[in-house]
Amino acid sequence: MIFCLGDDILESLYNSQNIPNIEDLFQQFFNIITSDYNILIAQSNLIISLGRNIISNEKYSDTIRRVIRYCYSSFTSNYQLLDKVQSYSVITLQNIQNMDDNIYYLCKNYIENKNIKLNEKISFVSENSDDCLFYKYICENYTQLLKQGISLELRDYHGGGASIGKEFERLVKNGEITLAICDSDKFYPNSNFGQTAINLKDSFDNLHRLGNLHMCHYILEVAEKENLIMPSEYIKFYEIQNDNKFQAELQHFLEIENSDFNNFLTFLDLKGGINKKIIIQNEEYFITIYEKFPHIFYSCKYECLDSEDENSTIIHGIERKCLSGIIDCNSIINISSNVYIYSFRKKIADLVFCFGISQQKQILI
Repeated sequence: MIFCLGDDILESLYNSQNIPNIEDLFQQFFNIITSDYNILIAQSNLIISLGRNIISNEKYSDTIRRVIRYCYSSFTSNYQLLDKVQSYSVITLQNIQNMDDNIYYLCKNYIENKNIKLNEKISFVSENSDDCLFYKYICENYTQLLKQGISLELRDYHGGGASIGKEFERLVKNGEITLAICDSDKFYPNSNFGQTAINLKDSFDNLHRLGNLHMCHYILEVAEKENLIMPSEYIKFYEIQNDNKFQAELQHFLEIENSDFNNFLTFLDLKGGINKKIIIQNEEYFITIYEKFPHIFYSCKYECLDSEDENSTIIHGIERKCLSGIIDCNSIINISSNVYIYSFRKKIADLVFCFGISQQKQILI
């Protein structure tokens, strides 16, 4: 994550104001610069006009002056990175309790009270640690800066499915800046969130009411992470694997992908299929799908829906581990902005990137 040394801190140093425990904060800044995790940048070009004075002020410790010297000398090359991320953090002396224009304001006292370590990897929790790897795979496919000396550094955590909310709370309460992502489990557009997403949202809301700011959560705008891969990409992957097991089902899904109704694919359960219980919650929606794409249904079951058990599978799926192995294959993802899934994947890529963006450790003079 990018941390900005706030202008108010610079002004206070320039005016030789006494800032309690400022040495501890600058030791954290020093640790960011000399680690491989996160990035430190001055908030604005105020560093150019005030920096030299602070560097030459022998009142300040060697640590403070070296950090200011680094921010001064690297400002021109690093400041452009702020335009490459959708959010970043400003370290300030002011107690700002809200997020404004995608800026996370973290007060010095807040950092001390929450025992936040700015030089450690940002924590990343999803339902399964493999999910974290998948979201980073999406990010790596969409982010060109990762090929230009910038790395993606996150500490992955296993949320345990429906218990992701508890793990999210544990990490935040432990002072770890935390990003959480989970499935929505919405299998039609106006569906409610599934229990996992509800649990995560409730945990976030509870933590926010308690004044916690060092956290972010995102619930997928598709049903599940498996919906972020298009049928054509699954077909390509299985061809590489010489696996023809799901070719028939995938060809039917490919028909939807190539139609004007490919938005259907964002909500279909590609893993286990759709059962009767879900279909009867919004029969009008599924009737529309059946009329256009009957081949994805078990027709005999759908036409005799009343006699089927509520857990009976009515729409085909692939399998529960259909994503397994995809992240190890190159050139599977179509990153064109013309594909129907582009905006969903790009939003995830941007979010993961802004929390994981890091720079190799620097040598301070």
